[in-house]
Amino acid sequence: MLSDVRHFLCYEIKRKEKQQAKYLSLNASREVENHNENKVKSVNSRSPFFEIYHQREYECHRSLGLRVWLNDKKNLTRYTCLCPPSFYGDQCQYQNQRVSLTIKFQTLSDSLSTLFAIIISLIDDSEQRIIHSHEQFTYLSIRDCKSKFNFYLLYSTRPKNQTKTYVIHIDIYEKLSLSYRGSLLFPMKFPFLPVHRLSLIAVIP
Repeated sequence: MLSDVRHFLCYEIKRKEKQQAKYLSLNASREVENHNENKVKSVNSRSPFFEIYHQREYECHRSLGLRVWLNDKKNLTRYTCLCPPSFYGDQCQYQNQRVSLTIKFQTLSDSLSTLFAIIISLIDDSEQRIIHSHEQFTYLSIRDCKSKFNFYLLYSTRPKNQTKTYVIHIDIYEKLSLSYRGSLLFPMKFPFLPVHRLSLIAVIP
C-alpha cells in the first residue's frame, strides 16, 4: 500500500497535467454538473492528509506549504510556508521592500573571450557603506552577450531606512587572473518606492 506522501505526489502530478479540451453542447449542462459532483467526491474521499494539505495550500501566498513532523510518536505536526525572498510572514502575505534589477553587460572587442567575475551589491551612503545584499556570478561575452540578468536585492532592515541613500555597486574582476577591471555605481533615484525597478546597461571597462 502506498504511503500518504506517495499518494500525494502521484495526485499532484496528475492534477497538474494539462487537461485536454472538451467541447460541450449547450444541452450538456447536466453532464457538467455530474462531472463536478464526481470530482468533489473523488477529492473528499482521499485521506485526511490530502484534505488538510489543500486547505493549507491556499493559505500560503506565492509560496509552497510544508507539513513538518514535530513528533512521530504523538503525531504532532505543524505547517509552514516556504516564502520566496520577495515575501515574508507566516503565510508569505507581506512583500519585502527590494530592488528588482535587470542588467545587461557589454564589453570591448578584445575581451570577448575573457571570463569575468562580477559582484553586484546594494549599499547605502553611510560611512560604513553597509552591504545590504549582493549577487555574484560569472560573465563571458561570447556566451552571455545577449542575456539579461535579473536579481532581487533586499534591504537588511525591514522596513528600509528612509533617511539613507542607496546605490547599486558593481565590482568586476577577471576570473582567472583575479585582475581588477573596475567598479560601477548606479544611484537609486526614487528611494520612496517599496519595490524599486532598475533596468541597466553596464559597460565593462
